[in-house]
Amino acid sequence: MQHALSKAISAPTVTKSIRAIGHAYHFVDLARGVRRNGKLIAGDIQRHIDTIRTIAQQEHLNETCLERLEKAARVVPKMQATIEFVSGYVRQQVKQLELAPPQSCAMHAHLLPSY
Repeated sequence: MQHALSKAISAPTVTKSIRAIGHAYHFVDLARGVRRNGKLIAGDIQRHIDTIRTIAQQEHLNETCLERLEKAARVVPKMQATIEFVSGYVRQQVKQLELAPPQSCAMHAHLLPSY
């Protein structure tokens, strides 16, 4: 009985965390309309992976499932580095153009559509 109750509680939490990873991946906080940096994005994704990992361990999921979670966790730092590189590169290139703020913002928006 306790195990069934545990599964009934944890399944929605896992589903919510999986969906949250998709939202956390965006460059822009859709609720507030502000840009997010690589460190913030990676931290949010890692937090959701940690939640899923904890539940997977509590539910004694098979080794393959746990290995896939670890693989996803290993990708997060590389993803953060990529996001920071691209963002910095675009910022540097736009800065060299010495554009006025409206044009600079438009150029960022064109090069990083979620800007």
